Amino acid sequence: MRFDGEPYDGRELPIQPPFAKMMRLPRERDLDAFLGSADDDPGVTGLQSWPYLYELDETVNPVAYRFKQG
Repeated sequence: MRFDGEPYDGRELPIQPPFAKMMRLPRERDLDAFLGSADDDPGVTGLQSWPYLYELDETVNPVAYRFKQG
């Protein structure tokens, strides 16, 4: 899944299929823990304390998450 906008701009993260319309991501140092929990629980969308909010953009092909100021 592609993420557009800071801080994960242009990154392809191993999240398939999209989990939710809105997804919070952790700081880079905590990304591996998030990806591990996503493998165990496909419904995970991130903790409220995680600082980076992304919204699913289904108007592009392939779909991508776009950064939202939160």
